[in-house]
Amino acid sequence: MDRTYEVGAHTGSKDLGEFDYHVKREFWGNMGMVGELVSIQGDMHGLDESANVDCQLGYFSLIDSTAEGEHIALRGIRMA
Repeated sequence: MDRTYEVGAHTGSKDLGEFDYHVKREFWGNMGMVGELVSIQGDMHGLDESANVDCQLGYFSLIDSTAEGEHIALRGIRMA
């Protein structure tokens, strides 16, 4: 995932003003089955720019529940 965010507004002397920042994340993981449902588990990685090294930023665990008629296709996401 590669995304740029633009935020802020300059409305007074104490504001930070407008700025943007760039976020790049990679998701590494495995697919498997839980009963008849697809399961995806893994880690979220990003670059520590100060040390210029890849680091683990969190993890995820998803189960596809579309076969159960859920409105949300994937549930159970959890970020550390």
